[in-house]
Amino acid sequence: RFDLAALLLASPPAGVTPVPLGALPANPVGQSVRALGYGRLTAGDGSSSGTRRAVTASISATTSTYFDFGNSAEGLCAGDSGGPSFLGATLVGIHSRARGGACGVGVDIRVDAHRGFIDGFVAANDAP
Repeated sequence: RFDLAALLLASPPAGVTPVPLGALPANPVGQSVRALGYGRLTAGDGSSSGTRRAVTASISATTSTYFDFGNSAEGLCAGDSGGPSFLGATLVGIHSRARGGACGVGVDIRVDAHRGFIDGFVAANDAP
């Protein structure tokens, strides 16, 4: 329902520093997020997925579980699902889809809305 999953690794990945999980402020519309993804560059341009790309775009709308960012010229494309969005140095969103099914306005799942699931999984599977 929310395109959110947790993965349990056999051992910590070498050289990886976890990023802090964050929350959107009370009124985030207009604030910029930095989104990373490995999807296409634009719809129908023939570019292949697999190249890391980044975009900084403004949050345009929020609900209790999602937020939208970007516009028709910059946002998410096919292949970006599951990627992160950062507000400053904290992870605030996980890419779900682009509105309209093509490249454009990105829709992210809010990390703060799912902290119960995330924190519960970590507590149950990560030794102190």
